Amino acid sequence: MCKAAEIVHEYNLHGCVTIDLIMESPDLSSTELPEFFNYLSSTGVDCKKITILTGNLLESYQGVNVQIMPHFMYELKDLQELKYTEADKDIQFYFGCMVSRTTLPRLDLSSYLFCNHSEKTFQTFHWQHNSDYHKTHLELEKLLELYGPTSNEFADAITLLKHSPLLGEDNIVYPPVKQKYDILPWYNKFFIDIVCETWYQGNNFFLTEKFWRSVRTKTPFIVQGPQNVLTNLKKLGFKTFSNYWDEGYQEDPSYYNLTEIKKTIDYVARKPKSEIESMYKDMYPILEHNYETMMNLSCNDIAQTIGKKK
Repeated sequence: MCKAAEIVHEYNLHGCVTIDLIMESPDLSSTELPEFFNYLSSTGVDCKKITILTGNLLESYQGVNVQIMPHFMYELKDLQELKYTEADKDIQFYFGCMVSRTTLPRLDLSSYLFCNHSEKTFQTFHWQHNSDYHKTHLELEKLLELYGPTSNEFADAITLLKHSPLLGEDNIVYPPVKQKYDILPWYNKFFIDIVCETWYQGNNFFLTEKFWRSVRTKTPFIVQGPQNVLTNLKKLGFKTFSNYWDEGYQEDPSYYNLTEIKKTIDYVARKPKSEIESMYKDMYPILEHNYETMMNLSCNDIAQTIGKKK
């Protein structure tokens, strides 16, 4: 309500207003903003004089003036320029899953890995009940609403929370912006990165350092993200891993893909370690290709290929 009042005040003062979502890029139609803009329009506000700057390359909402700004290119550029010497992969774990701020999918998948594949997972889960940074981001109530109080998912989440925080390092300052690239050496320890992207609902395409770290370290990935996320990655020239496991999860909308991702996790977890190591060697040309694609990718490439050209 406070932000809504600020928007109205700014509009009344200047006859226009710009809302910069900065690194926040939801599908606007999946938020409460369209309802708010409809209300403003009914009061005589010209919503075409309201501009929203978003990083969602697939944004299609037309109720206001939308300008697409690929904010995530800053993350990509940082990793392209980062001096990092790749080490040989020493696979000690099947999966890696690093979570700082929680969402429903991150809570669900982290809980599943912790309760079913803990010995095969290199995992962080930073949630602390007395941390102001974490208090408003757990989304346990959404998990409860989705699965119910007697579900395995809810029981697993409670078990994970009892053992949290799971930290890969000490002295973390929140939000852990400066440390998000320091963890690259961790990727040498595990086979697949379970990437839980920030924006996963609706018609969305927005990549963060969570995805780019996998590519930068030549680590295979499973991406919990918006529908058709892998299809859009392929449009940019990336290759994925359908020859090695089922990637049908990416065709499902948010929340439905969680069940399919868990099936894929179980499928990989059943394989002997020798087969995992052999699989990694076999797919290495794909990882090299993805690395080169990332290192040569530009803002203009992405804007021309996906979404609107800037």
